Amino acid sequence: MKIRFLLIVLLFIAPAIFAQNIDDTELKQLQSGEYGLKAGSIQATFTDAIHPDSALQQMKEKGHKIVSTEFKPILLSIQGEISEEQLTALKENKWVNMVINESEILSQQQGADPEILKKIKENTDIMPTEFTMIQLKLEANKKSVDELRMQFPDLSFKMTWSGSRTAVIETEPGKEIDLMDELKKLDIIESTAMIGLLKERH
Repeated sequence: MKIRFLLIVLLFIAPAIFAQNIDDTELKQLQSGEYGLKAGSIQATFTDAIHPDSALQQMKEKGHKIVSTEFKPILLSIQGEISEEQLTALKENKWVNMVINESEILSQQQGADPEILKKIKENTDIMPTEFTMIQLKLEANKKSVDELRMQFPDLSFKMTWSGSRTAVIETEPGKEIDLMDELKKLDIIESTAMIGLLKERH
């Protein structure tokens, strides 16, 4: 049962792990000259102070053509025991989209018998302490996390992934820098970047 729980957790954190692996690989390829820069588009990262829908609407109103987007919510984790009252309160919190708790899943699989649950945890425990994963709603930001910490002072929240708020925006080839400079002036933009392109090997 613990393995099943871990698989569910991995579904939450896999995007963050995968993204980090890609970053490391791309850095090595860039250093070795295997990367070029893609013409005709740039990547913009939005601030977390604006809802994704509003950010995209503002970009469209300014005449920018959005090629693709990636909006992923913040993921938090808690290591250690959490009471049923705290678990219920978390699930009902306005910033929380989903909560996955190790003991709760084991209880659902084995019924409510505490002795069975205790034996499972003793014999299959591969985590040092109880584990809880929390997926926030897409509109939640770092201030929302601070609010959660204030509401649940007894829980130790760790930000597993800070989420992502990016869009690829089309422009005329050769005008990438101009578009980046233009977007940087907007309050809704946190940063801009050129897009790497893996060169074909001959």
